[in-house]
Amino acid sequence: MNSFQWSVSSEGLIISLVSGSKSFLKSTKKLLPIEEWESGGDTSVLIGLAALTEIIQDLEDMSATSVLLLHSQVAELTEQQAQALNLPLPVPYQLRIWSEGRVLDNSIQLQSEF
Repeated sequence: MNSFQWSVSSEGLIISLVSGSKSFLKSTKKLLPIEEWESGGDTSVLIGLAALTEIIQDLEDMSATSVLLLHSQVAELTEQQAQALNLPLPVPYQLRIWSEGRVLDNSIQLQSEF
């Protein structure tokens, strides 16, 4: 069974596809090279692969085991795509921050709301 795993970097998320197998007393996981990435009939993995198609097509090294998904690209994912990549669900809140006044004359005030 294949599933996505991710880790955070300063540029974005590093996404890998892991092949896992379980036996009675032992489970094994193996990072797959991109050239071997396939859904194996799993709909959620297929949705994740579709979300990464553009990035994968631009890669030169198909023997790599991960792709970099920039923060801006992560923000553009639909909830279904994010769930297929095993990413945390989005927070249903937005933080709004604004300022009033000027920095130079010490009259600045920062305000925020959810």
